[in-house]
Amino acid sequence: MSIGTDAPDLGDGGSSEPVPGTGDPLTLVEKHSATDADRQNHPGPVAQAE
Repeated sequence: MSIGTDAPDLGDGGSSEPVPGTGDPLTLVEKHSATDADRQNHPGPVAQAE
């Protein structure tokens, strides 16, 4: 897994400085290995969160 960051962009309508999130902290949960059915339902080699 890799996570990239971008500098704040004044053209995106946001503030000029990053602002910490206000939601609850996230928890990383370990899952079991993918099954054959998982691989058939999600054939892409990568996942992307937006």
